[in-house]
Amino acid sequence: MTDNWSWVPTWLKSLPAQWEFYELGLLALVAIVALVIARSRGVTLRSRVLLAALAPSIVTTVIWFVAAPPTFRMAWGPVFSLAVIPAAWAIHALYALDRRGSAARSRIPAALAIVSALALVSLVAFCSATRINPDSMTEQRTMALGPVRLGYAVTPIQAQPVRNVGVASGLVVLWPEGTDQCWDVYPLCTPWPELDLTLLGPDLQDGFLLSK
Repeated sequence: MTDNWSWVPTWLKSLPAQWEFYELGLLALVAIVALVIARSRGVTLRSRVLLAALAPSIVTTVIWFVAAPPTFRMAWGPVFSLAVIPAAWAIHALYALDRRGSAARSRIPAALAIVSALALVSLVAFCSATRINPDSMTEQRTMALGPVRLGYAVTPIQAQPVRNVGVASGLVVLWPEGTDQCWDVYPLCTPWPELDLTLLGPDLQDGFLLSK
């Protein structure tokens, strides 16, 4: 556990190394552009209703950030929906305005929808090309649903090389070399060792304290 927010700067520094940071930024840009265009065309966005639609995502994201390890894979849905919901809201409002207006429909909503779809498709394609290696999938597994059994292959977890790092309290933690992933290396493995980390008690189960 920690008694302050000293971990936040380290977490912020790690964001550029994560694809979620760029995906969220692109989705937020689409949302901002869509909202600005909608407002410039006189669309009533019903901000209170939009905020109500965002409330579950906002609450979940806040809980994720303050009460859980803020790892994006633990909160992809709530975090990404903070940008997806406003973008979809504005695009829908623009479509509704066009239907009520002239027969010649604006191309702006369609363009925004296409840009959003291309962003997601590009992300999936990029991850598929750079993160999936079929040759490494050598571990066979089986998924069963009643009498139906489906075989598939996965990439086995490979232990990362680590080295010992001593902190001020005398505690020794493990630091993965050349990566920010510990995988099966435990306990006390972290890519960002804190020099002021101490144990709250004599055992690992007692938890940790980070004080500066």
